[in-house]
Amino acid sequence: MSFYNNADWYQTFTVRAGGSAVDLTGKLLRLTLRRQVGDASPLLEATTDNGMITITDGVAGKFALSVPYATTRDIPAGNHYWDLVDVLSVNSQTRVAGGRFLVRQGVGA
Repeated sequence: MSFYNNADWYQTFTVRAGGSAVDLTGKLLRLTLRRQVGDASPLLEATTDNGMITITDGVAGKFALSVPYATTRDIPAGNHYWDLVDVLSVNSQTRVAGGRFLVRQGVGA
């Protein structure tokens, strides 16, 4: 996954487990991007609560991520780490996906 830090970032996803779609109906999803895995402060935190994640077809496991340029412009170019969690409660969450992430340097603002 990657995006340019000089533009809006919009991407659609389908969450699958064992070849089947994961039902996202009513879920609170949080995607976090950090420069290093152990960093205390995230570079980006997109959630269904802050409107950057929208579940578009819960039964089919589909959601859209929409991060405005006002947010992407502050994220430095380079290799970072991300994960997506299903927040079950204040004390419980399940990791859905994650890995390395490339933020590309845009040419113009």
